[in-house]
Amino acid sequence: MITLMLNFDGMAEHNILGKQGEEVAIKWLQENGFEVIDRNWRYGRNELDVVCMHEGDVVIVEVKSRTTIVDFPEELLPLKKRRSIVRLGAKWLALHNVSAELRFDLLVVEMSSLEVSYYKDAIMVYDV
Repeated sequence: MITLMLNFDGMAEHNILGKQGEEVAIKWLQENGFEVIDRNWRYGRNELDVVCMHEGDVVIVEVKSRTTIVDFPEELLPLKKRRSIVRLGAKWLALHNVSAELRFDLLVVEMSSLEVSYYKDAIMVYDV
């Protein structure tokens, strides 16, 4: 069971939801063997939610927080967003001089129950 005790005074409600979801995501990732090496990494106007190491791969995790159950998680990553994440992931590797396989996953947090759904390889490079 994950309990949240965070203070987000002055933030808009949708931003609070996103930050709470990211905290749940980080805990879930760490409990499942991921080493979190970067959070909210920005380059220009774009951002990677979480960058991890897992089983020798660099894993870019896009985190989505939802107040309702998601029936079709693929709808959370439209083509423009997928392209942005892939470009940014390659940029992260280059700027950090890391030589590893790069994977793109999706983690969805259903906020009323704090249930996590994890989708490995949610973005395939050849699809963007």
